[in-house]
Amino acid sequence: NFMLFDDWTVMRPSDDGPGATPPLVLDVALSAAGIPLLHWTGESGCSYLIEVSSDLQTWQPVPGGSYSESEEGEQLEFPVPMPSVGGASQYYRLRRVSDVE
Repeated sequence: NFMLFDDWTVMRPSDDGPGATPPLVLDVALSAAGIPLLHWTGESGCSYLIEVSSDLQTWQPVPGGSYSESEEGEQLEFPVPMPSVGGASQYYRLRRVSDVE
């Protein structure tokens, strides 16, 4: 199964207190070739990891889904592999794995 949304944005709520981490905004779009892409804007010195799950409980890193030391405002994207016909559902998430203090 595969579900696709046009112009869909996922945001993580943040508390607005001192030192709060700003929300990480993840956009999902289709490339001109019809490949789903995850887009997000990098923050200075942050590293990111894309993970995949078939049950939303157990998450594994996606090969090639690690982004290190991004620049402020850098536009990052990851092409989501197309599922095989009749294959298990795949869920993806983006994690900020480090911040430079």
